[in-house]
Amino acid sequence: MIISRFHSTLQQLKLLRTAHLALLGVTLIYAINVFITQFVFKTISPFGVLAIRSLTACLVFVPIAVFKIKEKIQSREDYLRLFFCGITGISINQLFYLWGLSKTSAVNTAVLMITSPVFVFLLGWLSKSKSETFNARRIIGLVLSFVGSILLITNGRKISLDESSLVGDIMVIINAISYSVYLVAVKPLVNKYNMFTLFAWIFGFGGSINIAIGFQDFIAIDWGSLSANVYWGVAYIAIFTTIFAYTWNAWAMRRVPASYVGMYVYVQPILVTILSLYWASGTLNWVKLIWILCILIGVFLTTWQTEPKH
Repeated sequence: MIISRFHSTLQQLKLLRTAHLALLGVTLIYAINVFITQFVFKTISPFGVLAIRSLTACLVFVPIAVFKIKEKIQSREDYLRLFFCGITGISINQLFYLWGLSKTSAVNTAVLMITSPVFVFLLGWLSKSKSETFNARRIIGLVLSFVGSILLITNGRKISLDESSLVGDIMVIINAISYSVYLVAVKPLVNKYNMFTLFAWIFGFGGSINIAIGFQDFIAIDWGSLSANVYWGVAYIAIFTTIFAYTWNAWAMRRVPASYVGMYVYVQPILVTILSLYWASGTLNWVKLIWILCILIGVFLTTWQTEPKH
């Protein structure tokens, strides 16, 4: 009995560790995506890229779900939740991010995006999720990560809140709220359905809207004039930032609370800072290292647990 229980606990801890590695992998994908997207946007419009992402996701998830998985949605309520997740996690999330980024500064966008974990915590707590509980350790961790991220992102640069950027700031906040709502809403579906079934419906609902909005920009792309580097950049955004990031997030959410996925938003500034040393002539000093340490301690305090929560 003791050996069996020990073995079970060991397996749970291994799954928990793998879940955190998956979330770290997703965060790394998003960090690299910052640099690749900036490069691709010089040739292809943001809404053209938006259409490419959704079109690729539909072409991958839908055929596998229809012809291989063949899983049926169990209730009308699940259809409604899938539609809701498609709107919040795909349409509003991606559209308002691009729209807001075009109307405000990159620093404002980065700072406002890290409000997402706060919204996930609050929504999870308000929904009375058993896995989303407030305690002193988690609150301290959240505050440490939040403050450390702001200091690391701004790095002495000015955060503008004037009228010229106010509309864009509001849009980025809407994006952060929408993503937070999606993480909380999709959790029951992640535990219930195959990932290909899940994303076939979510991208079918939300992705179709994005394709419609970005269709004109998509057909206007002169594919013959694109360089090989742009093709590689588009492939990365379509495959890694879309397919891998969404599926790895969902896989991890089967083993940890939705708020843990949100908390890894705080790790992204660290990875962007490190990557910028190579791609953007960035610098790393003792002050930045202190902020990075605050973020890491905060994430640990907030997400540490002895066994997976479902």
